[in-house]
Amino acid sequence: MQGSSTNEGLPRRAPTPPPVQAWSSPLRRQCRGTDAALKQRLQRLSAVLQQRTFHLDTDPTNYGERFNQDAFGQPVDPTPRLIVLHETVYGLSSAINTFVTPIPAMRIR
Repeated sequence: MQGSSTNEGLPRRAPTPPPVQAWSSPLRRQCRGTDAALKQRLQRLSAVLQQRTFHLDTDPTNYGERFNQDAFGQPVDPTPRLIVLHETVYGLSSAINTFVTPIPAMRIR
């Protein structure tokens, strides 16, 4: 059959993103001097935060309906990989409880 593709029936893969140059801050040349004490303090804080990182399973009722396939029909896992808390009014324990506790669906009238 003329014009037939040898890939018919095979799933298509999502294209890879185009190559890009590494980003460089336009303000970099204005930051010539490095405060050694500040750099050490930030490195210590970074080490402490890495030790305090932990993983929790979130309840699926807390992140709404998600797609189970990508644009090419390939199956994807809709489970969030990362949740960023920008602000916690009642504290970290309360915020974590929000994500791990099932929330019943709201009825819209």
